[in-house]
Amino acid sequence: MTISSSSEYSNVVAAPNGKHLTQDASINSRGMLAKMGKLAKSWLKLAQVKRIDLDAAYAFDPEKPDFMPNLLPFAEHPLYVNASPEMKQRILSFGWLIYNWKTVEIEEKLISPICNKILHGDIPGQASASMSEVIGQTLVDEAYHILMVIKACEYTMAMRDLPRMNISSEFELVTSLQKEQARYLETWKHDMVQLAISIVSEVFISDYLTLLSNAHEIQPINRMVVTAHRRDEFRHSPIFKHIAQDAYANMNDEQKAFFCDVLPKPVRWFVSRELKVWRSVLEQLGFEGTDKLIDDTMEASRDELLRIDYSELITLAQEIGILDTAIGADSFHREGLIS
Repeated sequence: MTISSSSEYSNVVAAPNGKHLTQDASINSRGMLAKMGKLAKSWLKLAQVKRIDLDAAYAFDPEKPDFMPNLLPFAEHPLYVNASPEMKQRILSFGWLIYNWKTVEIEEKLISPICNKILHGDIPGQASASMSEVIGQTLVDEAYHILMVIKACEYTMAMRDLPRMNISSEFELVTSLQKEQARYLETWKHDMVQLAISIVSEVFISDYLTLLSNAHEIQPINRMVVTAHRRDEFRHSPIFKHIAQDAYANMNDEQKAFFCDVLPKPVRWFVSRELKVWRSVLEQLGFEGTDKLIDDTMEASRDELLRIDYSELITLAQEIGILDTAIGADSFHREGLIS
């Protein structure tokens, strides 16, 4: 059943935890509610979960790489440049696998938890039937993205006869989130940190998605998987912009101050090149000079912000009034996002 977002629908919706979500025009603008309603209704037509057949036949070309060499964090290092063709191919294959393993971590540990909190009424605002439906659809999208990239990884490992890696180091993106949450005792602050990283994730769409979806030189199935993911992420971006706007408008003064302070922090977490994971992978591949390669790359990667575009987040912060506050302006300046 599709929930209508028209005015004929009841203004009160029961959340799974028994709370009531009231549709208040003074909090949620009619324009944004209408937009969420249109997004909900367009899901069956546009969501890649309904369109992509992962079991379709794809011609495997052993000469085509699985990943773009210039996306490796150490692509220009002499130790990689002078490696054997066979080792380079395996490293590129694991570049693709690492990219997908990180995608699973993002969907499972960043996005899905905040969607569940919204559905249970734990995040300020979000009080509309249309938003509840859109969030439910987003959870389906994220679960399918996990399935999609897992199948893509299995395909690559089978075709390349790759070993299953034991990655002991967790992704820095996730450990940074956990460390930040551990600084606070209050549950609501944990929720605000989770909200901040989910908004940054969905608004700040990875350059990898754009580059890989246009990379005809890599394996066709790899490009298809990224293209499907990218299309869904473009649908999610306006959803999470609305979540940010509505949540901030409904926060109390203490929540607003904390959210303003924490929102820009995840940008630096996202630009991590995950060198701990790469060190583990290269060691297991038996790559000679792993420590020097990683240490040199780490030294050369001090200011990662120079290689990314975070303008969408700044625009969002301006639109919802965060940069009009002293705390918000200071936090974005402190993280190097504004001068």
